[in-house]
Amino acid sequence: MASPIPFRVVCPPQLLSTLKDRLQNARFPENSLANPVGGGETWEYGMPNRVAQALVNYWLNEYDWPAWETRLNEFKHYKLDIDVPVKKVDDDPRGHGSVSVHFIHEPSPRPDAIPILLLHGWPGSFFEFVHLIQPLTHPPSPTDPAFHVVIPSLIGFGFSSAAPVRDFGVFQMAQVFNKLMNTIGYSSYLSHGTDWGNVISKSLAMQFPNSCRGIHLNVLTFSKPPDEAKVEPPTNEELALMEKWAKNSEDFRGYSHIQATRPQTLGFAVSDSPIGLMAWIGEKFHEWVDLRDGDGDFSPTISIEHFITNVMIYYISNSIASSFRIYHYHMHRKLDAELYTTKITVPVGCAVFPREVVPPCKSWAKYWCPNLVQWTIFERGG
Repeated sequence: MASPIPFRVVCPPQLLSTLKDRLQNARFPENSLANPVGGGETWEYGMPNRVAQALVNYWLNEYDWPAWETRLNEFKHYKLDIDVPVKKVDDDPRGHGSVSVHFIHEPSPRPDAIPILLLHGWPGSFFEFVHLIQPLTHPPSPTDPAFHVVIPSLIGFGFSSAAPVRDFGVFQMAQVFNKLMNTIGYSSYLSHGTDWGNVISKSLAMQFPNSCRGIHLNVLTFSKPPDEAKVEPPTNEELALMEKWAKNSEDFRGYSHIQATRPQTLGFAVSDSPIGLMAWIGEKFHEWVDLRDGDGDFSPTISIEHFITNVMIYYISNSIASSFRIYHYHMHRKLDAELYTTKITVPVGCAVFPREVVPPCKSWAKYWCPNLVQWTIFERGG
């Protein structure tokens, strides 16, 4: 196994110059009469022109990538090559391949610190966790637990390479991240995940319960338990959230179906156009984040500066198309079904937010997670 190599986040000056030129010469959606389209002032058809224009203006005239590059490099970044099995596809003679995993590794000075893996999802990145590093590695009270923090970019995301094979999904990512933790000296660890990080954390607990000793999730998704289990039905509040999700899912899941069926075709558009990339990701930041204290476009809990930094990570790494592939695998290979129908034996904690994309049911969770040790309901967020 190779050793981790120090890594720095760098955007080549030529790419920054190209980005500036593309933003300055942006072409927004308009019809032949030069009237803006896209739902007018609303989000009915996706991101409105007024929002896109405001974001482009901020990106061009206020956002400071060099400053963010410096701030990101204050953390300890590494890359590690990890071998992965490669099935022979189209007469491919290879017996194995490798992925280059990017990760932040920030150990705590506390001798009792617990290793923890923080796993993001789509359209997020490792960046969404960096504000947690200081309070986890250096908690304010000596009685609070401390953690050795490891934050990877998912395979095909950010500064991690894409998989060298088609058959590479959640289970394979879990195998890679377990090898990562073992290689850097952690034979026993915890994992926290949201979105894809949620199901990868579940897979870690299923495949490696002697290493992944517990998981904490923002989204706890499982199938309905079998009828013979005689599990308590969902509460009225849970049913209301499920019904709302079912009613709205047909409208907001178009992105997922496109990414699961034609990821490469979409990849050309959002890889080539920084505004297309910003709009495709920005639509989800609008739809999925609790907006109750916001202006209807974006939540004040996520600054525009942070949003653009997340977009920049996709732009610099040119990873948006490869980040779609996990959707294609998940839909077509059908090998991930057991993620929703297998019991997890390690301790499980769940943070329940009212605006989460998929609402959880506690009785279902207790059936699939007999060792459910924490279930915290929040009034806001998701």
